[in-house]
Amino acid sequence: MLITIGNVLSSADAAEIAATLSQMRFVDGRETAGWSARLVKRNEQARDGATTLLLRDRVTRAVKENEVFETAVRPKAITELLFSRYQPETNTARTSIIR
Repeated sequence: MLITIGNVLSSADAAEIAATLSQMRFVDGRETAGWSARLVKRNEQARDGATTLLLRDRVTRAVKENEVFETAVRPKAITELLFSRYQPETNTARTSIIR
């Protein structure tokens, strides 16, 4: 079952995170993929660093504090979030902040 959860981040927070991500260096997403996924994976992921860790913590905290998420999912743990983007040639030119 898929559940869409809105308002995890305020508009201002989402804009600030997107602006920060737009200035960051991204690397080929195949670097973090398993051998079979490397054959089809065509995204880029924000390179790990201090800024990535701060953004990851900020978004993870917002997700954990969301009442709908907590009620619907009731997670024991959340896997490490990745910041990914897709180039226009894949027809999905956007930055995804949650996987």
